[in-house]
Parts: sequence; C-alpha cells; structure tokens
Amino acid sequence: MAYMEFSGTAVSIARVPASPVRARGRLSGLAAFNYVLDLALIVAFLVDWNLRFTGLTVHEWLGIVLGGVIFLHTVLHWDWIVRTVRRLLTAHSRQRFTAAVNLLLFVDIVLLVASGILISRVAVPGLADSDQFWRWLHIKTAEVSRILLGVHIALSWRWLWAMTKRTLSRAPIPEAGA
Repeated sequence: MAYMEFSGTAVSIARVPASPVRARGRLSGLAAFNYVLDLALIVAFLVDWNLRFTGLTVHEWLGIVLGGVIFLHTVLHWDWIVRTVRRLLTAHSRQRFTAAVNLLLFVDIVLLVASGILISRVAVPGLADSDQFWRWLHIKTAEVSRILLGVHIALSWRWLWAMTKRTLSRAPIPEAGA
C-alpha cells in the first residue's frame, strides 16, 4: 500500500501492478482481452485462409474484418513495439529475429488485405481490378503469411501457454481493495 499526503491528511492508495497480468490467478481485463483477441485472430485467419471452406463472400468480408482487428492488435501492443524497437541496437539475436518476423508479418498482412480489397468481387466490387498482378500478390502474401504467422506463434508460445494456464486456472481473482 502506498501513502500520499494531501493538506496534512494521509490517503492510502493501492498500487497498480505494472503488468496487465496479475501475479497469481486469472488474467486481468486487458491481458484477457489480448489473449482472446490473439486466439480469435489465429482461428479467423485459419478459417479465412481456406476459400473453399468459407466461400468468396465470407472470405472477402472476414478478410476485411481481420485487417481491422490486426490494426487493433497492433495498437494494443504498440507500447511493446516501441520498447522492442528502442532495444534493437542492444538486443540479443532472438529479440532482433522476433522484431524482424513481426515487421515482415505486419507488412505482409497489409499487402494481403490491400490486394484482397483490390481484387474483391463481392465486398467492394467497385474497386475490383482485373490486373492479374494483384491476384498473384494476394496469393503469394497469403502463402508467406502462413509461414510468418507460424513463426510468430512459435516465438510467442511461452506467452500463449502462460495465458492459457492462467485462463484455465480455478484460482479466485481477488476483488479490488480486498
């Protein structure tokens, strides 16, 4: 418990942990949201990747939604991105490799979504371009994204496993102020 003094009156203030993940027990709100968002992204990507399974309409709309959710994912992890970029000059090779994979995955996903929108026949048909380059780019970036996503998940495996164990934990979450 930390104490602050205002005009001679002591006021106690509960310390807020620096990490969104609680020391013991289940996940805090932000960590739980990030965990669910990450799992949803993985599942949605795998579903959307199989055009025969989804059909063209679902594939196009789910791809556009995925693009927006990946943007949200990037915004939510922006502080980690900034810290990682700042440490790159002194980072270990694994951290540099992780940063490179994440950057390549981000660029690949941007190209994947953009090319998908440009060849769209259902979701945004007015932008449809008959140029085969965009279709080729969409197919190639989809293939590359599978590899990069697999590496990204492998590099994040410890975090995913820790979050899964916390999610499945039956330990009670103490209420604020308890």
